[in-house]
Amino acid sequence: MWLRESNQYAYTSKMVSIGPYHKRNPQLRLMEKYKLLYLQRFLQRKEGLDVQRCITVLEDMKEEALKYYDNNIEDLDIHEFCKMLLLDDCFVVFDYTETFLRNLIAYEQQSSDVQPKYVSDFVIFMYQLIDSDKDVNLLCQKGIIKNWMKEDKEVAYLFNRIGDGFSVYSTFYYNEECLKATQYCEKPWNKMRTYVMHNYFNKPWQGLQHWQPSYSSYSQLYKLL
Repeated sequence: MWLRESNQYAYTSKMVSIGPYHKRNPQLRLMEKYKLLYLQRFLQRKEGLDVQRCITVLEDMKEEALKYYDNNIEDLDIHEFCKMLLLDDCFVVFDYTETFLRNLIAYEQQSSDVQPKYVSDFVIFMYQLIDSDKDVNLLCQKGIIKNWMKEDKEVAYLFNRIGDGFSVYSTFYYNEECLKATQYCEKPWNKMRTYVMHNYFNKPWQGLQHWQPSYSSYSQLYKLL
């Protein structure tokens, strides 16, 4: 007996249609607008990338893709089939990012022979770096990360949510990077610079209004150096 035949309800989509089998279900049409949103975000990743170019690539791969379905989709137009693949794939890339990461983390945490735990360590590292959307924006500006989720606050929310509660092991993959960052932050000049930027230059005009160099400020700076 096929798995689907043993419990059809367990294999029936209830919120979103992924694939051709439930594509015409009117109860699942609400989520189609989100697929278009994720497609738009996907196309913004690379200059010159458009829908027609993606459809053309998928049409070249359609024969291979069709092998994964039975004959029940024979009435589906090939162009519509390729459009469906594009929309569904973009939705799965973006909407299931957290689920995908959590599954990888769960696998690593339950596998004592997996060392180092690359995904878990990466999430912990990003959790320590990112507190808000401003941190995400800075990391993107410096070319450290690329934001494929479009909104910086989405990335911050993702790592703040899944990075909490982890333990750091001696095999932590980013030990050296963390040590370098700590040493850099502990240097007196960097401490002073951080203090000045945080307290006097949050807004462009604040530094001019409040930061008036005096003997005491120069003396403090000299001591730190």
